[in-house]
Amino acid sequence: MPADYSGDGHADLAVWRPSNGWWYAQGMTPFGYGQNGDKPVPADYTGDGIVDAAVYRPSNGTWYLRGAGTFRLGEPWHVAAPADFNGDGIADPASWSPISQRFFIRGMAPVSYGEQGDVPVPGQYDGDGHADFAVYHRTSADHAEFRIKGLGSFDVGAPGDVPVPLR
Repeated sequence: MPADYSGDGHADLAVWRPSNGWWYAQGMTPFGYGQNGDKPVPADYTGDGIVDAAVYRPSNGTWYLRGAGTFRLGEPWHVAAPADFNGDGIADPASWSPISQRFFIRGMAPVSYGEQGDVPVPGQYDGDGHADFAVYHRTSADHAEFRIKGLGSFDVGAPGDVPVPLR
């Protein structure tokens, strides 16, 4: 999970070890934050320009943001999908329900987008300063596409590929 954990403007090489919940980042002392079963969701949740260690615990729908609090947002079947949806320069904790195909964003009304089997891939796709609602959608046995709300569909990849939006 390369990101700027030190605030020097450069991405730091980093990993999160699920077996013990420890973060190891280039130039930083390793630290524990999270536990086995959590999903790492690093982002700048405080607006200071430094990526914060954070985990989403699907078992109880709880977000643990190092230095920014703990709260419940989501259900055990939700997929973490954080991004800066309101354009304030701070990542918004968010989850996507594969059952209802709705994005749930902290402090905002839910937004419906996607279909059963999609993978949420919100990101800054149009340059307007806030994240777009997007999903990676399998259209056939050998074809998949990014679908971005308000922008359309874009052929990228094939079923089985792992979508990698830059946040």
